[in-house]
Amino acid sequence: GQNLGYSLEKCLASVGQPWSAADWYEADTQFATTGRYRNCTPGSAPHACIPDGTAPILDSVTFYSANQCQAYFNEALNATSANTAANYSLDNGFGAPSIAAIQGDNRTVRLTFASSFLPNTYTLTVNNVTDLAGNPVAANSQGSFVVTPPPAGIIFTEIMPNPNLAGTDTLHEWIEIYNGDVIAYDLQGWSIGDVQNADVIEGSHIIGPGEYFVFACNGDSATNGGVPEDYDYENSNDGGISMSNNGETLYLRNASSVLVASVNYTGYPYLQGHSCQLSNVLLDPANPVNWCTAQVTWSGVTNGDFGTPGATNVCSAPQVADSVSICQIRQQTECGVSTWLDSLVITRGVITYSDSCRRNMYVEANGCAVLVFGTAARTRWAAPDRLPLPGDSVRISGSLMNYNGLTEFNSTALYPAEVTLITTGNPVPSAVGVPASAVSQLAAACSPEQYESRHIEVQNVSFDTTGGVDTFLAATNFYLKNGSDSVTFRIDLCDTLVGKPIPVGLLNVTGILSQFDAASCYCESYQLVTGALAPFETAACLDPANLTVLRLGGSSIIELRWLPGVGQPCACYNVWYAASAEAVFPAEYTLLTATPITATTYQDALGADAKRFYVVEAVSCP
Repeated sequence: GQNLGYSLEKCLASVGQPWSAADWYEADTQFATTGRYRNCTPGSAPHACIPDGTAPILDSVTFYSANQCQAYFNEALNATSANTAANYSLDNGFGAPSIAAIQGDNRTVRLTFASSFLPNTYTLTVNNVTDLAGNPVAANSQGSFVVTPPPAGIIFTEIMPNPNLAGTDTLHEWIEIYNGDVIAYDLQGWSIGDVQNADVIEGSHIIGPGEYFVFACNGDSATNGGVPEDYDYENSNDGGISMSNNGETLYLRNASSVLVASVNYTGYPYLQGHSCQLSNVLLDPANPVNWCTAQVTWSGVTNGDFGTPGATNVCSAPQVADSVSICQIRQQTECGVSTWLDSLVITRGVITYSDSCRRNMYVEANGCAVLVFGTAARTRWAAPDRLPLPGDSVRISGSLMNYNGLTEFNSTALYPAEVTLITTGNPVPSAVGVPASAVSQLAAACSPEQYESRHIEVQNVSFDTTGGVDTFLAATNFYLKNGSDSVTFRIDLCDTLVGKPIPVGLLNVTGILSQFDAASCYCESYQLVTGALAPFETAACLDPANLTVLRLGGSSIIELRWLPGVGQPCACYNVWYAASAEAVFPAEYTLLTATPITATTYQDALGADAKRFYVVEAVSCP
């Protein structure tokens, strides 16, 4: 088996060699952001074939239907092991499922049990399930899900606010309710409405236990798109309902005006011509995650709409999170937007900085970083006994957002961020040295995106104090200069640097690279942010690189040649020599240069000494 959207390709080292099944691997290079051809390498070098020694992980288990649950893994599985029912066991007396069936993404396994679930918390234990390389899941891997009691009474289960137009939008709208109670209700005298208007139901209309009931704005199936309605309500022209295509709150009240059910479908998943469906009547209608966009249509439909009015909702499988690296999250469009924007993803990394001021959390892995913004870094933090700390290894799940160019996990996303603590005390990635030009000159090409949310050290810069500003002010931008390059340094209200003097001279400055670009393309307005107490370090002279010693032909002259150190802030050099390799520098060395030189070559007449040992030292220029 193989992962959906991933090609199989021959190992790079095996191209041209005799065929062997062991030489074929899944492509690991992203070709497209969506669609059926996500990972492949058409027309370019194939997979490097690094052996897979990493075991699959059971990411989560969710309730699916009355007698089914789904297990989600972080990578593609061996189908035989995944479809072996004996590899799974559910507590509360259920044991092994009757059917285990791997789904189309090759990472999801749907488990069917002989009996239906009762309201309870269930824990699934998994053993012997392997990935495509034969690595088994950790012994007794577990995941839990909760089955909640059925809603008492009546709930909203399907909404069509934006039907296809064949006349007017409003005349094709409809709403479905479901009776989850054990008794029947007569809806006579009840009212259905929104914030502006309501329509009182005339005549006797019974909804029995376990039955659906459809309200439609237009009761004529010949002109309403073929909706099989049970009651037609007044539209807004007659004081009734006209549903907003952008979302609003719907109400159902009984004959005594007591609220029976309500739902605010703002932000719920629906499209033009596709209803919004509650995926299972056992789930909470108030949670948008429990709703889906209708993908099937009903018998008798005449306008191309999708939905199941008056019948059980048919949702596709719940969205399965893609397990991706933070470096994959950093892959971007030409406008600096992550190619995984709005995708539900799971990723892992180590916290480099947890900002108690802004409540932000920055997580890094393999030289790439991502932000967990504000509230999500606290309220969605799954270790409530303490705050997150640098060195905590964490698992993050949720849908990615973009705010003014900044890629982030957020608590306001459709799938809010969840941060789970894995281990503590891990090494914190060091700040990566970045020249000012990497932030300044290359912004127009969105090149700084690779450093976004990383802990960086901008090297060999000084603060621009033009105008006599010598103290850090709150909510103010300052500027780091290196020649023509300029990097914004942002001081926020609660930074510990507020009121402190601005350092003078050549510095290396550390912080987190953020962004606040309000207009697409999001390739500008990068800024260094920090709440750290002392993010400054005097720029150090670096040793020269590649020192070469040559004797000029036919003479006793020795020529030394060298290159400046990478990111060298010092432009002058001293040259020293000693007669012995064991000599201690600088006490036992003799200075050859009377004053520091700016050249990167030096000639020495060897004189009476048979040999000399040289040291070239970088120094600040006088």
